[in-house]
Amino acid sequence: MTTENTSDLITVRDHLRYAVSRFTAARLFFGHGSDNAWDEAVYLTLHTLSLPLDRLEPFLDARLLPGERTALHGHALDLRQGRRLGDLPDIDHAYEPGSDAAGTLRHVAHAHSPHSGRTLDVWTTEPVLQVYTAGALGTGATPDIGKGGVEHRPRAGLCLEPQQYPNAMNCPSFPLRRVAIGQPYRARTEYRFGSLR
Repeated sequence: MTTENTSDLITVRDHLRYAVSRFTAARLFFGHGSDNAWDEAVYLTLHTLSLPLDRLEPFLDARLLPGERTALHGHALDLRQGRRLGDLPDIDHAYEPGSDAAGTLRHVAHAHSPHSGRTLDVWTTEPVLQVYTAGALGTGATPDIGKGGVEHRPRAGLCLEPQQYPNAMNCPSFPLRRVAIGQPYRARTEYRFGSLR
C-alpha cells in the first residue's frame, strides 16, 4: 500500500490516472478480464462507484465525495496483507511477489480457512503468481459439474498458480524464458498444507 497523500485526487479522471501509474509501477499483470492498466483501472473504479461499466466518458470529470475517495484507498487487489477473499471483487490477476534471487525457492502465498482450519502455503522458484478466485464458476448456460457430481458455484474455488510472466512473448519488457532443445525448463513449486489447530 502506498504512503503517498492521495487527498488531492478529486475526479474520476484523477483516480484513473493514479491507478494506472500505481499498477504500472507495481508491474501488475492482468488476467482474462483485461490486459492493461487502463482497462483494469476503469473497471475497478466504475465498479467501486456503482457506475455503469460501459459508460466512462460522462463521469471522467465528476468529482468524488470524500466518502467515495476514501473507499478507493487500499486498492481491492492489494493482497500484500492478509485479506478475506470473500470481501474482495473476483480476482484473476498475476502478481510479481518479488524475488530474493532468481531461481530461489521462496514463500509467495498463504491461505487459510478459519472454518475448517486448513492452511495452504505456496513456495516457488517462479517469478509470478496467478491468483484466481473462480467468480465465473457455475455462471454459464450449462452447470459446472465437478468430482462426485458436485455442482460448482461462483467463488467455490481458489487457484494459486506460480508461473512465468503472462504474455511475455508479446511484451518486450517482461522477462521471457524460452524452452529449446538442450535448454530444459526447470522450476520448483511446493504446496504445503497444514492446520491452524
